[in-house]
Amino acid sequence: ARRKSEAAGILREARNILKGFEASRKENSARLRAELSEGATERQAEVKKTLGDVRKLIRGFRISRQSLSSGLRKDLSRSVASARAEVGKMLGNARSLVKGFRTSRREAGGQLMKDLAQSRADMESGVKQMLSDFDKARGNVRADLKEVRAAWQGLTSTRQEKKDKVGNPPKAEALAAKEEIPDLEIKVLAAVNKHPEGINLAGVAESLGVAPIVLGRTSKNLLGKGEVRKEGKLYFPADGKGEAGQGFHFRPPFR
Repeated sequence: ARRKSEAAGILREARNILKGFEASRKENSARLRAELSEGATERQAEVKKTLGDVRKLIRGFRISRQSLSSGLRKDLSRSVASARAEVGKMLGNARSLVKGFRTSRREAGGQLMKDLAQSRADMESGVKQMLSDFDKARGNVRADLKEVRAAWQGLTSTRQEKKDKVGNPPKAEALAAKEEIPDLEIKVLAAVNKHPEGINLAGVAESLGVAPIVLGRTSKNLLGKGEVRKEGKLYFPADGKGEAGQGFHFRPPFR
């Protein structure tokens, strides 16, 4: 009886356990179904939301791509137009440079030809001037040599006359020579006035038929009195005119 009672108790407990297990299984099944239904709804909502976001992204990407393509086309067209304008400007500048280079080369060539012609003319003028100066210097040298020759001849003749004379000349002859000095000044002054272009002392001596050395003191006296003037080797009338510009006026010598 006790075993039956224990067996009955065990059976009851087993039935209770089975009932509890069945109840818990049903409860768990219901809860799982509810959770699954709630999770599916949430997942569907999330999927819908994700799909909406993806569609928005795709739409925004298309819009941005279209906008970017339009901007690129505009930029490309502007770049092409700007490049064409720059190329045209560069071509214009190149043409201007070539034209300016040709003009400057032509002007430089003309200026060079002018400079060469001017240099040639200057050289020819310089050579002519040098030849003229050389001829003038040669004439002056010849005149100086002629004057020196005449002076040397006069000095030689004077020395010979002194050698021929014995002692001092008489007092009367010295006075006569002294008296002839004024006449010599008049003759020298007249000879100079006949040559307003200038005459050297050798020319005056030749025109008077005397040695140039004889006229040394006379010419100094005339220069000191201001009746003649001297430039280099040439003697000129004091007034610069002489007989060619006005008549000869006799000036008595100072005593």
